[in-house]
Amino acid sequence: MSNPYGDYSQLPQNTPGPVHSTGGGGGKAKAPAIGLIVCGAIDAAYGLLNMVTNLMGGPGRAEIPPDAPPFVRQFMEQMNNSNPILGGIFSLVMIAVGGLIVFGGVQMLKQRSYGLAMAASILTMLPCLTCLGCCGVGEGIGIWALVVLLNEDVKRSFR
Repeated sequence: MSNPYGDYSQLPQNTPGPVHSTGGGGGKAKAPAIGLIVCGAIDAAYGLLNMVTNLMGGPGRAEIPPDAPPFVRQFMEQMNNSNPILGGIFSLVMIAVGGLIVFGGVQMLKQRSYGLAMAASILTMLPCLTCLGCCGVGEGIGIWALVVLLNEDVKRSFR
């Protein structure tokens, strides 16, 4: 019985066959894509928590110890005088970046938008915009996703 869609066994050497979503590098992208989705969800949840904290009046004034070094005293005074409006704007940015990372991870998982998957993996590594980008987790998952996305088999698996 022959294949009505074509016989790929007759292709010349070094000619790539059809790329399916289950093969051709697509399986390599699944784990880092899930990592991006988890990182983005945590980042968005942290941004939402920041937003709620700002709306409820902030974390409150921190008590400055009398024997604190001058740089610690200055930092704590700045934290006590922080602007809740700027905190709210920053929280919205964190939520938006987290949502974009989740969307890029979903696109990587579905092998749809290569550029969006690349953008999500780069955004995951940015400290100060993502909470996991400051502790090394975001950098690790972002680099892992970039390495996988730069693989030629994975590139070809995207539509």
